[in-house]
Amino acid sequence: MSSLFNTQVLIGGPAGCGIMASGRILGKTALRQGFNVFGYPEYPSLIRGGHNAFAVRLRKSNLPAGKAGIRNPKSETNLLVALDEQTIELHQDELSKDAKIIYDSHEIANWEPRTGNWELVPVPSEVILKELGAPKVVENSVFLGAAVEVLGLDIKILKQVLAEEYADKGEEIVKINQKAAEKGVEAVREQSAGKASQAIKQSGDNTSQLLLTGNEAASLAAIAAGCQAYFAYPMTPSTSILHFLAQYGKDLGIVVVQPEDEIAVINMAIGASFAGVRTMIATSGGGFCLMTEGLGLSGMTETPLVIIDSQRSGPTTGMPTWTEQGDLQFVLHAHQSDFPRIVLAPGDAEEIFKLTFQAFNLADKYQLPVIILLDKYLSESLMTVQQSTIMQPSSTIDRGAILDWEELKRIKGFKRYQFTDSGVSPRSLPGQEGGIFRANSDEHDEYGFSTEDKKVRVKMMEKRMKKLLSAKKEIPTPSLFGPKNAKLTLVGWGSTKGPALAAVELLEGKANYLHLNYLWPFPQEEVQKILFIAQKVIILEGNYSGQLHQLIKEQTAEKADEVFLKYDGRPFYPEEIVEKVKY
Repeated sequence: MSSLFNTQVLIGGPAGCGIMASGRILGKTALRQGFNVFGYPEYPSLIRGGHNAFAVRLRKSNLPAGKAGIRNPKSETNLLVALDEQTIELHQDELSKDAKIIYDSHEIANWEPRTGNWELVPVPSEVILKELGAPKVVENSVFLGAAVEVLGLDIKILKQVLAEEYADKGEEIVKINQKAAEKGVEAVREQSAGKASQAIKQSGDNTSQLLLTGNEAASLAAIAAGCQAYFAYPMTPSTSILHFLAQYGKDLGIVVVQPEDEIAVINMAIGASFAGVRTMIATSGGGFCLMTEGLGLSGMTETPLVIIDSQRSGPTTGMPTWTEQGDLQFVLHAHQSDFPRIVLAPGDAEEIFKLTFQAFNLADKYQLPVIILLDKYLSESLMTVQQSTIMQPSSTIDRGAILDWEELKRIKGFKRYQFTDSGVSPRSLPGQEGGIFRANSDEHDEYGFSTEDKKVRVKMMEKRMKKLLSAKKEIPTPSLFGPKNAKLTLVGWGSTKGPALAAVELLEGKANYLHLNYLWPFPQEEVQKILFIAQKVIILEGNYSGQLHQLIKEQTAEKADEVFLKYDGRPFYPEEIVEKVKY
C-alpha cells in the first residue's frame, strides 16, 4: 500500500448501495483522526442505476506549512472497496502495484486478479447481514468497517460518524449500522490483513477543520454574507446548493424558491434584488443559456445579482454529471451589446467561501451581476477546510451606495442613474420617501426615463462601463505559488488549482503555478509582468479550445509555449501534468 501519509481509497458499487454516503462517512472518520481529506465522486448521468464510485484521499495534516492541504484525487488507488465485480473490472487498471482490494466474497466468489501484487481481503457480507438480520442496504457499513480496519483507523470514531449520519433515521438504524461496521472490522482481523497499516492510528486530532463540498462552502458563504433570497431550478451539479439552502433557509430567514425554469429564476431574483434583498441564483451552463436575457436586464437596470454557474461537460445536455471548464468565454460575453460584469473563479472550498462572500459585496458596491464559475469537480468534491475560514469571514458586509431616509429627504429630484466619476450611482429601495424612480429595460436618462438621445446614450454607456475601472483597482494580484524564478510556469484557473499545486510539489522546485481566480475585469498588467519573465509557460484548462489562453492573448499579447487541454469529463491529475511537462 502507498505511504500512510498519502493514501487513496476508492469505494465502488451499484447506484442505491450508499456509495456516496460511504465516501462521506469514511472522509469524516479520517478527518477526525488528523488527516486532510479530499473526496471525489463519480456517477453516471442516469435517473436510476449504473456504477457509482467515490475516491477518498487521505494525507497526514502535520506536514510542513503549505504542503498539508490536498485538493485533488490521485491517479492511483491504494485500497479498492468493491461492492460488486464491476467495480474491480472498471478500476483495477487504476490500482497501485501494492494495492489492497476489499470485496464481497459472495458477490465475487471466484475472482482472481489479472495483474499486480495485490492483497485480497474477502468479506462475507451476506453472512454478516444474515447474522444481524439486516437489510442489503446496510452492507456498505460492513465494508466501511473493513476499510477502517485495513487503514488502521479507529472504529470508535467510525461509529460516532455513523450515529451522526443516520440520526434522523432512528436509534435502531444507527445501531444496526454500527454493528455491521464492527462485523466488518472482525472479518478483516480474522485474516490479519490490517497489521501493516496500524501506525496510521497515531495521526492525532483534527478538530479545527471541516469537511465540505464546494457547494456547501458557497451556501455557507451566502448565509454569512446576508443572502435573503435564493432562486434556482435543479440542474446538476449546482442542485445541492438548492437542497442545502432549502433545508436551512427557513430557520435563517432566507426565502428559497424553485420556479418553473431558469428564465423565471433570474427575473424573480432581479425583482428581489431591486427590492433591496441580497439575492443569489445558481445553475449550470444550459440553465445559464436561458438566463442571458435576464442577465442583460440586471446590467441595464444596474441591479446587483450573484450568479453561480457550476460547469459540466457540454454542449446541450452533454454529460451532466461530469466536469469541464467550458463556460468561461460564454459568461464573459453572454447577452447582446456591452455592460459591466465581474467574473470570479475560485479554486477550492476556502476560495469558494471567500469569493462567494465577496461577490455579494462587489454586486452591491458596483450594482452589477457577479458570476462565479464553479464546476462539477469543485461543487461536489469534499475538501478539508479550516473552521476559521467559515466562522470568521475575511471581510465585512458592504451594501454599497444605498441612500438612507435622511439623505433622500435632502435630495430634490432623485437621480437613480446619476452620472458619477466611479460609474456607481446612489440607489434607493422601494418604500423610501423621495426615492421613487423609473426602471425598465430601455436606455434611459439619469431619472430612469426612456430615451434615444445620442448624447445621453453615450454618457450612460460610459457611466456603466466605468464601474469595471473602479472595480479593477480593488482586485488583488494573482497568486504565484512556488519559486519565483522556476524554469516552468504553469497557468490555470478555477479547479485546476489543486492538481497544479500538487504537480508543483512533485516537480520539487522546477515549476511554479500562476492561479487566476479574478477573470473579469482581467488583471492585465500583473499577468503580463509574470508571463513576460517566465522561462516556459504551460496553460492547463479543462476545455477543448483553450479559453483562458484566448483571454490572456487578447488582454496581454502573451502566448503560452504549450496548452494542456483536457475535456473527457474527468479532472486533471497531478501525475499526468508532471508527465506532460517532461517532454
